[in-house]
Amino acid sequence: MSTSITVDGVGRVFSGRGGEVVALAGATFDVGAGEFVALVGPSGCGKSTLLRCIAGLDTDYTGTVHVGERLVDRPSTQTGMVFQEHRLLPWLTVRQNILFGFHGSAAEQRSRSEELLELMHLEAFADAHPHELSGGMAQRAAIARALAPRPDVLLLDEPFGALDAFTRVEMQDALREVWRQHNTTALLVTHDIEEAVVLADRVVVMAARPGRVQHIEQIDLPFPRNRGSEDFARVRASLLAQFSLVH
Repeated sequence: MSTSITVDGVGRVFSGRGGEVVALAGATFDVGAGEFVALVGPSGCGKSTLLRCIAGLDTDYTGTVHVGERLVDRPSTQTGMVFQEHRLLPWLTVRQNILFGFHGSAAEQRSRSEELLELMHLEAFADAHPHELSGGMAQRAAIARALAPRPDVLLLDEPFGALDAFTRVEMQDALREVWRQHNTTALLVTHDIEEAVVLADRVVVMAARPGRVQHIEQIDLPFPRNRGSEDFARVRASLLAQFSLVH
């Protein structure tokens, strides 16, 4: 079951030796239940900070964030999160890492791990440890771990940023398929405009200093999306034009 995300007037100020830094100011947008939205913008525009607020990992913000009817004031198993680094526990196997946040009987754990190992094409690596995996495999395991508790919302903070170009394309396709099968509401932070066009139903463009929503673009292209088509190039160019305005 998926649910919506509502971000209303979110602000976040950090204090440092040089004074206060306004990371976010009045950020407002929503993600519909079952929708896939990408969040793009220049470095320092507060994308990751905003994602942490939505995840309940940073609660020292103004404004409100709701996941469904729940006011976000702490982390919740309702929300799964995937980071740029896989953050797998090195002493656990892939199966054990996937089940780390999943609570159930032994039979339920076995069933859920088998389901996710198959979904992420990791069956042959169930008993491997993280150091034995490629970067793409490790991120597949991290996504499976986030999905294990069956969250309503999946937050992704540049999960493919450290991967090579070929693996990145492979993982984008895998993520889209996982999203389709789970019908999970997804919010992806990325610097990659093409990645946003490949994956998202809508793209939220943020401006920096202070971080705020500059533009929201609907991506009206059928799936799977053809990266070489004229329509794809047109949408990418439109977003690049918006992106250039916020630098």
